[in-house]
Amino acid sequence: MRLLEFPKGASVVRVLTAKEEVDLRRLVAWDLSRLVSATAPTTILTPSSIPFNTATFDSFVNAALGPRLETALRPAGAFYTSLAHLAVDRIGTATTMVPAHRPNGTFGSLYVALPHPFVGGALSFMRGSDTSTWFESATWSMLRYSYAACYRHTRVISTAITSGSRLLLVYNLIYLDPCTHTRDYPISVDAAATRLSTLAAKAHEPNDSRLAYPVRTSASLSFDALSGHERDLVNALILSGDYDVALGCVRPKLSFDEGINMAGYIMASVPESSHILCSIQLHPSTGDLHFLKDGLAGAFFHDYVSTARDVDHKADDNDLLGVVVFWPKRRRLEAAGPHGALLCLEDAVSRGPPYIDHLVGYDSLNSLVRSVLPLLAAPDLSKASILQRIQATANASATELFARTARLLDVIGDPALMATYMATSLDLDYFGTKASEIAIWIHRVCSTFGWEVLSHGLEQLVDRWTNERATMAPAIRLIAALAGVDGPDPLCPSLRQPYVPELIKALWRTAQLNVEELYYVVEAAELIKVLGACLAVEGYVASMSERPAAHWLQARLPPFALSAIDTALNPATSMTAIMLNDPDKCSLLNVVTHALARSLDANPTLCAPGLATAVLQLLDDTLDGVNTLVDDVWMTRSAIEVAADMLVIASRHGRLVPSLLERCETIFGSLLVPAICHALRHSTLDPDVQAKLLQRMPPPETDDIVRTQAKHLDVFYKKHPHPQVPPPDGSKHVHWRWIIDLLEVVTMVDATKTLSYVQAWVTNVLAPKPALFGEVAFYCLTRHAFWPTEAWVAVATAAIPVLQNEFKTWSFNSRNVRDANQALVPCDCVLARQINDFLSTKYGVEEEVYGPRCDAVDAFFGDDDEPETMFKKKKPMTTMTLTRRREALTLMQSKFQTASMRLERLQALMQAPKQRGTRPKRPAVQGKEGAKRRCVPASPPILAS
Repeated sequence: MRLLEFPKGASVVRVLTAKEEVDLRRLVAWDLSRLVSATAPTTILTPSSIPFNTATFDSFVNAALGPRLETALRPAGAFYTSLAHLAVDRIGTATTMVPAHRPNGTFGSLYVALPHPFVGGALSFMRGSDTSTWFESATWSMLRYSYAACYRHTRVISTAITSGSRLLLVYNLIYLDPCTHTRDYPISVDAAATRLSTLAAKAHEPNDSRLAYPVRTSASLSFDALSGHERDLVNALILSGDYDVALGCVRPKLSFDEGINMAGYIMASVPESSHILCSIQLHPSTGDLHFLKDGLAGAFFHDYVSTARDVDHKADDNDLLGVVVFWPKRRRLEAAGPHGALLCLEDAVSRGPPYIDHLVGYDSLNSLVRSVLPLLAAPDLSKASILQRIQATANASATELFARTARLLDVIGDPALMATYMATSLDLDYFGTKASEIAIWIHRVCSTFGWEVLSHGLEQLVDRWTNERATMAPAIRLIAALAGVDGPDPLCPSLRQPYVPELIKALWRTAQLNVEELYYVVEAAELIKVLGACLAVEGYVASMSERPAAHWLQARLPPFALSAIDTALNPATSMTAIMLNDPDKCSLLNVVTHALARSLDANPTLCAPGLATAVLQLLDDTLDGVNTLVDDVWMTRSAIEVAADMLVIASRHGRLVPSLLERCETIFGSLLVPAICHALRHSTLDPDVQAKLLQRMPPPETDDIVRTQAKHLDVFYKKHPHPQVPPPDGSKHVHWRWIIDLLEVVTMVDATKTLSYVQAWVTNVLAPKPALFGEVAFYCLTRHAFWPTEAWVAVATAAIPVLQNEFKTWSFNSRNVRDANQALVPCDCVLARQINDFLSTKYGVEEEVYGPRCDAVDAFFGDDDEPETMFKKKKPMTTMTLTRRREALTLMQSKFQTASMRLERLQALMQAPKQRGTRPKRPAVQGKEGAKRRCVPASPPILAS
């Protein structure tokens, strides 16, 4: 829908005829010399101050010009003219044309120019598409009378007067019957109102249900402050009787939120010209409909009705832009958007029957619900989710759409409405909604009303998700949650129970109808998740035949009937068959291997022997298979990760035989050790399997792996970070991570062997390179708590003499740089303890600390420069480099101080074994990514004085 361009005939400019000119000069002969000789820029004379009598001239104006103005302007009724003032203007300003007083019934103004020459001073009357210009010539030397008239709220602009004076008699145009006639805008506004009524009744595109017209405003928005075209627009919309109108305060997209600017990928689908409504003021004629006001706050729009006005879409942050927002009354729910529509429904349900006063034109609560539900499902799901996130940033209440809808449907208690919601509108793209939350609600609803009533709606939901998204991921995650199967990621442990197997089978069959079509069109990372969840659900469905007691119809139908149902519901093509039919071995290696390993790890009872055989056979492919991973570190999958997955798959299917392990050693070489570490740390394996794998992890004889396989380790460690080891940044961090993984796994599987591994590490790796005692061993001893006491003491005992011998090569003396009054971080988390340990040393001038973020640490360093937003989260882990009096030392002196600090701390820990083993338990990172570690009371550092 686009508005008509209006008004037409908002102003008129004329000169008197020759006869009228002659007649008028016979009536008046005024001496204007006194007025034009004054030096003031402008002079305003009220009727009583004018130095000559204007009564005869006023009568002429009423008699001669009145009928012409009635024809040109077509006011609502009879009117007369009343002199307001005489304006003498020497500079050219429109302010002299504004009457100081407008009596009741004034609908416009009349300006009569007295014959006097001047240069410049052209006047323009603008209202909508109607524009009239007066005194167009560069020099107004025509010594004739002329006049102009316009409706109120017409915009008048004047150019500068360079010489001479412009003399105008200014009249108010006043209705004779101001109680009956009040229209102060052109009649074309009435015509526009009629046209708008016709347009409101027509079908609208979704984006045309809410339109906006830009308004440049002052600091505040008010309908009373509107003028000209904006006022005409509002009047036309209100006169039509078919539109709601509101004033909105908006900001451009680019200046709305710094966090949005930092996340360009989130805003990429939003047009650059978009604006966000910050506040809304409803017109009094719309009524007190809070769901409209609250629903529009934070809403996005990027289109305006056609207008001659240019809109600066990239306005300055402080340049507020106002808009007149309007929509057909019959489209109120669409205009309010999903959040506003739910507010309307919540209000109606909360008030209870009778609902008629709160249904905004709908005849029943049921019809209102059926009108709200389609608004919760947008065609462009990804963009809808983005816009919802943006609205939630501006309007914190515009969240939890699924939870709110589910609560409303529970209160209403109509299973037909619930099935309709599932079939047409329920989506996982609601901001902040998880598959497990949807599954819990569906579980409760099915338990209340019976799954037979809702099964058709659920099948439509699964089919809609897979088709509209071109991916099975959301549907499979929902089915896995309903089945209580923890897919590749834990979904909902509370649903781990046999639940309506027929429904699970039916949904699984519906989803699999799209498997083959969608199998090759998603990215590998998502495909791994999809296939992992598919295997989990497939294993659940297959296990049903082994648990006849779980069959919902077991006690109601004979066995042959149950068999027929199973035959109809079981998918004709299994996920395993689809994977095995894939001719691309690269996909089998890079995608299927990891998906199967994740599924096996999450579901210990799952078994896929055919798929496991195909995956393990890749180890025997010498032409184009696993070998390429070791040769090329830039492959899609890390060789270490593939090796770990192979070990998990083999162990879960009883294939972890010596020949397979030997083949893995041949292919992966030294990379097999970190792969075994990863498998043992992140998979639940039987003790005998753990012992078998530990046998393939010999004590370290050299650090060749750190040098020769540095890229493999770097890629793998960055993808799978350790909570206490900084991300790889040079050989020190890689060596640190490699040995810590090895020692932690040995301690976990058989702590009695840790000491022998430590002794081999010290003898074979550290002793030949003494620098590693300070660069690696020191951090292993001070940052990790897994150590058996004798193993820790063995490494520290070997490290301390090496560090002491290092002083013999230095000619410096250690400086005490500790501040006796140094404040410490009031927390005992990982990061705070590392900081406090550094600040408590005598000699430390520089140290790198690493750990989860903490509120106390941020407050200690005054870290408030980067506030978190919905789109920009601080990373939960951080690396900080601390310095203390570093500028007063040379580089060699700093290294000497650092060596002194490390010796100081190791000696202190050696003398305080109880503190080494009884430090408070460090809490885990709370919440999702971006959440900081919660603070715990601080305990004194070992070196605190």
